[in-house]
Formats: sequence, C-alpha cells, structure tokens
Amino acid sequence: GSILGRRHILLVAKKSLGWSVMIRWLSLVILGLLLNGSGLSLLAWAAFQKFSAQGEWFWSGTLALALCNAGLCCVVGAKKPEKSSL
Repeated sequence: GSILGRRHILLVAKKSLGWSVMIRWLSLVILGLLLNGSGLSLLAWAAFQKFSAQGEWFWSGTLALALCNAGLCCVVGAKKPEKSSL
C-alpha cells in the first residue's frame, strides 16, 4: 500500500515536474520542519530555564525565535511546484 503509493507519486513527479524542482521543494519543506521543531524544542527549554530561576535563558530564547522564524520561512517559501512552473 504505502510503498506503492510513494513510488507512484515519485513517478508522476518525475514525468511531469522534473527531479530538480521536486527535490528542491522537498528539501525546503523538510529543512523548514526540522528548523521549526528545533526552535520549538529550544523555546520550551528556554521557558523552563526562565521559570525555574536558573538564569541563562535569554540567548537560548532568542535562538529559538530565530529558528522558528527560519523554519516558517522555509515552509512558506517552498511553494508546491506545478506543471506550468517548468
């Protein structure tokens, strides 16, 4: 079921879009989701540091904000490629 579905999607993408466009889109989406998840995890850690009164939370919170924004920009910027974009 699942493997055949993925293979079919890749074959359709190969025929209609070209590999370079599809790989660029897929890599931007994956990178964006990884950055966003890392930023949210770091944000939770920074919030824990702040409310447990252990000190250093400002720079980790700032980095978390930057990671979340970068991930969001990658996901939003990765417009799904269409057949007419080639």
